[in-house]
Amino acid sequence: MIIRDKTFKSIDLKGELFEGVTFIRCKFVDIEVRFTQFQSCSFKAADFSNTNLTSVNFTKCHFQDTKLSWLNFGQVAFESCVFNSSLLESVSFDKNNLCGTEFQNCNLTSSYFKNCNLKRTSLLSCELSKVIFDYCNLEQADLTGSEIMGASFVGSKIKNTKLDIDGFITYGKSKGFTLNDISTQLD
Repeated sequence: MIIRDKTFKSIDLKGELFEGVTFIRCKFVDIEVRFTQFQSCSFKAADFSNTNLTSVNFTKCHFQDTKLSWLNFGQVAFESCVFNSSLLESVSFDKNNLCGTEFQNCNLTSSYFKNCNLKRTSLLSCELSKVIFDYCNLEQADLTGSEIMGASFVGSKIKNTKLDIDGFITYGKSKGFTLNDISTQLD
């Protein structure tokens, strides 16, 4: 089923099950979504502005060019989801299990992750400036190509976490390290 250009507003979605639905340019604006499941759904250029999500499950969903900024995902479950070129500025994740979730070319500037499981999560070529990862499990996460200037990793488990050289240097500088110029040592 494909739903195009529909605006869900002034209604609450309660206890709904959407399975295999593709939402194209749909808007979920200023509504409350509670106890709702989205399974194997696609969201293309969708907008979730000012949506209150409570006990919502997204399973095997794909978000392409979707606006999800300024949302609290503390009571939202994402299982095996993919986010491509989506806007997730200043979102809040608290105690979420995002293990294996993929974020590619997404803007997560100033977002907050607290006590989240990000094991094996891909954050590829994402804007992660000023993102806070407090007490998160980032084991085997992949941050390759992501901008991490000003990101915080307080109390986070970092083991086999991937960064490219630019990310590694940026992270080191943010912690007070300086890069020794190896060319002066070779003389």
